[in-house]
Amino acid sequence: WHFVVLSSKLYDMYKTELDELKEKIEKITEYDDKLWNEAKSFWTKVQDQVREQNLFKDHSNILKERTNNLFEKLKEYKKSLQNDFEVTSKEVAAKFNEEIQDVEDKLSKGIGLRPLFEKMKEIQASFYKTAMTKDDKKSVWDKIDATFKAMKDKKPTGENNFNNGARLKSRYDGLI
Repeated sequence: WHFVVLSSKLYDMYKTELDELKEKIEKITEYDDKLWNEAKSFWTKVQDQVREQNLFKDHSNILKERTNNLFEKLKEYKKSLQNDFEVTSKEVAAKFNEEIQDVEDKLSKGIGLRPLFEKMKEIQASFYKTAMTKDDKKSVWDKIDATFKAMKDKKPTGENNFNNGARLKSRYDGLI
C-alpha cells in the first residue's frame, strides 16, 4: 500500500515537472544548453527513483517516453545549430584560404618577405581566435604551415651568413 501511494505521488510530481519542462522547450526557437542540462538532471532524478524501486514500471516507462520526446526536440534544435555552425565555419575557412592564397601569390612574385611574414602572423593570430569545425581548422592550419615553410625556403640564408661570406672574402683578398 505504501509503495502504491509513494509511486503515485512521485509520478504526479515528476509528471508536473515534466510538463513545465515541456512548456519551456516548446517556447524556444533555438537550442538552449540550460534546458538540456535541466532535462538531463530531471531524468537523473527519475532514474534514481527507478533504481530505488520507488516507481511502478508503468510510471517509469511513461516518464521515460515523454522525456525521450523532449530530448528528441532538443536534439533537433542542436542539430540545426550545428548545421549553422558548419556553414559559418566553411565561410570563415574560405576567407582564411583567400588571405593565405593572396600572401602565396605575392610570395611567388618575389615581394618582400618581411611584410608578408607580418601578414601571415596576423592571419595566424586571428586563426587562433576563430571557432571552426575540426576539419576546417586542420585544413586552414595545414595551409598556414605550408605558407610559413615556403617563406622559410625563400628566405635568404641569413644576414649573418652574408656578412660572414663578405668577411671571409675580404680576409682572403687581404691574404692574397
